[in-house]
Amino acid sequence: MSIRVVLADSSPLYRRGIAMVLERFSEKVELVEADSYEALMVAVAQQTAIGLTDKQTVDSVSLLVIDDLLGGLSSLKQVGEVIARSGSPVLMTVSLATDKFVRDAFKAGCQGVVRKSVSADVMERALRVLLEGGSWHPARETQQWLLDEESRAGLIEAIPQLSRQERVVLELVRQGAMNKTIASSMQISENTVKSHVSRIFRKLRVENRTKLVLAVQSMQLLESAALCRSL
Repeated sequence: MSIRVVLADSSPLYRRGIAMVLERFSEKVELVEADSYEALMVAVAQQTAIGLTDKQTVDSVSLLVIDDLLGGLSSLKQVGEVIARSGSPVLMTVSLATDKFVRDAFKAGCQGVVRKSVSADVMERALRVLLEGGSWHPARETQQWLLDEESRAGLIEAIPQLSRQERVVLELVRQGAMNKTIASSMQISENTVKSHVSRIFRKLRVENRTKLVLAVQSMQLLESAALCRSL
């Protein structure tokens, strides 16, 4: 099976780095490079035209890798247009993966967002996941604790068991706030915060803050907008 990857990034050095990662793949990889949004649209148009006449191309797996700072790219709406025109999954590469950007990228139709600072091994894994039809969230870049289906179902069932204050504490923990900051923000004592955190650990069956944040972020259960609607 052959793979066609369209790589859109204004940096020749970074494009070379991705090309080296793709060289690890056992499948035949055809890499099409674009250094601007205009060049990306030309590449997508050519890909579509070839696909209409080349049965082998239609059967091959296709992926678009797009840098969020690509020249000529000013909004995720443009990325949505690329997705609509190409019909291919998109992996966005970003320097800073804020919650809002990640949320907006998935809403625009992207299948994944990966930080440009990750190792070659992580980038290879992200590319492979999308090529196999999956999705990639930045939380997976440092995730060492993966949920199986049983654990995932248990966590989903446990979330509604949290009290209103526990959900507020959980959201602040997810944002990286420490107990002292949480106490000040909620105008409660640090001991009360510690009690809330302990109950959250017990209800969600996790051992520490790191596992809690990674589990929740990887499942995208507590993105700010969704959580705020439940408060």
